[in-house]
Amino acid sequence: MNGAWIRHKYRMKCPYTKQSVSNLTPNFPPRHPAFCVYSSYKNKAMPVNRFQYTVTEQDFLDFQLYTAMHSQSHSAQRNRGRTMIFLAAVMTAYTAFRLHNYFLMIPTAFLLVWVLVYPRYYKQRIKSMYRVHNREQLSARFGETGTIELKDGWIYSHTSKREFNADLSTILRIDETQRHFFIRFIDGFYIFFSKERVDTDPNDIRKLFEEAGLRVNILKNTR
Repeated sequence: MNGAWIRHKYRMKCPYTKQSVSNLTPNFPPRHPAFCVYSSYKNKAMPVNRFQYTVTEQDFLDFQLYTAMHSQSHSAQRNRGRTMIFLAAVMTAYTAFRLHNYFLMIPTAFLLVWVLVYPRYYKQRIKSMYRVHNREQLSARFGETGTIELKDGWIYSHTSKREFNADLSTILRIDETQRHFFIRFIDGFYIFFSKERVDTDPNDIRKLFEEAGLRVNILKNTR
């Protein structure tokens, strides 16, 4: 036996198709038996049900920014900050008008510009906060490799330090951004991984979720 391949004299049998053909070629190394490609005149691929990924410091940061973007508390805090700056601009403009002191229109203009750029400032501020937190608390997990498998209505996820198994019905939503997949469960638990650091084509992963009856929400203009 050689990895996922069973040799029979001059022919080989794929353990997934159960078909012996004279020209079998693996699409991935034997450590990825979820892929099985057989060829006669034309290559045909069996669907993937297992893949491996690696998470980096940037992945943790992108995940935290993603959750902040969907957090009601963060949204309320950002809107409250913009509102306070806008009210300050209105009060300054009113004072300038009442006192005929039009030099006060300079800080008024500055405050109005600040209202426009505040969301970007807020994002950069929490980004810096998360980066410091990650380097202090999560640095041991940078470069961690994990495996996800969908089988018999269950999702299995494990790394070298932790395992997580759950029924597919407990998945609340799956979001796909330009660079990541984020899987959220009913209890608030998340699994996330980068499209750039996974051993499988992201299109095949999306197809795997959809064939399992899961909806993948594609978020545009989001990293």
